Amino acid sequence: MRRLPAEELLVRAATHRDRGDLPAARRAATLALARATTIALRAYARAELGVIAKLRGHLAEAFAHYRAARPLIERAFGITSPELAAHLHNLAGLAHAVGEHALGRSLIELAIRLDP
Repeated sequence: MRRLPAEELLVRAATHRDRGDLPAARRAATLALARATTIALRAYARAELGVIAKLRGHLAEAFAHYRAARPLIERAFGITSPELAAHLHNLAGLAHAVGEHALGRSLIELAIRLDP
């Protein structure tokens, strides 16, 4: 059996997530993180794990993954990148979901400035 690279595992994680199989999505994304060979792949894996955790209702875990992804995204794509803007948008949504409205507002304002 061939050892799947991180890129393929991330595609599988997203496919499982879209189909509602969150345990399989989490397994694939966790393995992708372990096999990531670049900063960008580690960022994508962390962000995917954040999305999965949010969908599972594990908001503290989602925050942890999103927060871990942010500096990786900044390093991989830059502090003014569309990738960072999209990530900040997701993080803002999570902040609002847990009642951290001031944080959510500041994150979404930053996201809009980055990618109007």
